Amino acid sequence: MKNILILLGLLLTNVSFGQESANGLKMISDYSSENSEIRDILQFEGIEYLKLKFVGKELKDRS
Repeated sequence: MKNILILLGLLLTNVSFGQESANGLKMISDYSSENSEIRDILQFEGIEYLKLKFVGKELKDRS
């Protein structure tokens, strides 16, 4: 039982630290449009609209 708890603890810490950004890149997302009419039309048509923004020092001079 003790071995199972230790294994579970190691697995949880590995998963939580595995998602940490090591290189400083971040992705920021905003859902839908700020215009309520466009947002309603997109929702009615079943279209998902996301605004994505990538920030970080490593992205300078990249296309």
